[in-house]
Amino acid sequence: MKKSRLAISILAASMIFAATSCHDNIYYLIEQEVPQQNGLEGDINSIVPFKGNLYTGNALIYRKTLSPSSTTGQYNYQWSQVSANDNAGNSIVNNWTHLVSLAADDTYLYCYTVKIETNKEDAVNYPGTRTVYCSTNGETWTKVTESNNKVVLFDNQVGNGKTGSSTSGRKAYLLTHETNSEGTITATKLLSLNGSATPTDITATASADVVNATENANWITARAIKVNGGEKIINTTAATVNSDGTYAYYAKGSSVVCTDGTSEYTIELSSGPIWALAATGNYLLVGTTNGIYRTEILSDKKVSSSVSDFGNNAQTLLTSHINCIYVLDSSLSEAGTDEYASLSILGPLSSAADSFKETGLYAFYPGRGNWNRDGDSSKKK
Repeated sequence: MKKSRLAISILAASMIFAATSCHDNIYYLIEQEVPQQNGLEGDINSIVPFKGNLYTGNALIYRKTLSPSSTTGQYNYQWSQVSANDNAGNSIVNNWTHLVSLAADDTYLYCYTVKIETNKEDAVNYPGTRTVYCSTNGETWTKVTESNNKVVLFDNQVGNGKTGSSTSGRKAYLLTHETNSEGTITATKLLSLNGSATPTDITATASADVVNATENANWITARAIKVNGGEKIINTTAATVNSDGTYAYYAKGSSVVCTDGTSEYTIELSSGPIWALAATGNYLLVGTTNGIYRTEILSDKKVSSSVSDFGNNAQTLLTSHINCIYVLDSSLSEAGTDEYASLSILGPLSSAADSFKETGLYAFYPGRGNWNRDGDSSKKK
């Protein structure tokens, strides 16, 4: 009798495992006796260094010290929510006004928020007013621009992957889209941000692929990189620079374009459309619609055409759309530095392989040796 019950239990367990194979991340943690921790949930589109802190956000804004885990000795629950208010003391992010993304220059931190509107007839939410703010401390914010047009907030990433050395030359930009009633882009402008001052229109200096509207287009995005002293603004979903600023990498579909600022080399990875990139001392971390991967950075600074496993639970835990990746110290080898990645869901939640609770921020800490959720102190069990 005991044997038959055991057989039934094993069969039931195997059936549950087969039926939920899209959630292998949970089973991996169980098998490895790694407790599933709590963390920040939702869409996290950016992680930005600014004045000794890292900033990120889902609908709200959070920050933590830029110090590595090897110094703090902590592996989770270090983020704290920022009380982000405008000059009148009103919160700029709340239940109906959500943070979309962050960027920074040498002096200001910028955030892009969207007000959520509701169509009362069919009870459908849709994006309303888009607002960009700036702040010198991450807490008090001044309005820069406001419109109903689609925008992309980004910067040139100078200072990314640096923990101990001061950097200068970081610049922030805004790409604005004017659209018709069908959502097709009719005009695009590129603006350079300078705190609360009126942004400078630099559309005339931008490359055609960034600012030219294309027939039936409904989105053009951009990233900036500074490589070998020269800055490039590119129509791409992801871009990053190596630790000494001599080589850059940006996404082109499922390929990585490697460049020293003059010559370009395209490497096909065949790992899915790329949405996030971050360089370490020996590997390029690649975030795709199918999860996270890494590809070796070769001696000539180009990348390998094949992806490889991390040697930990990265590819078992981060199995869906990766919105962003951030490496704390890009001069160190992969697995030798703190690493962050955010998981999101593309398309309807009802048809997604992952649940909402699996979205949000994840981190790898060398002293811990694996990836897990990453959050603020209120998430601590």
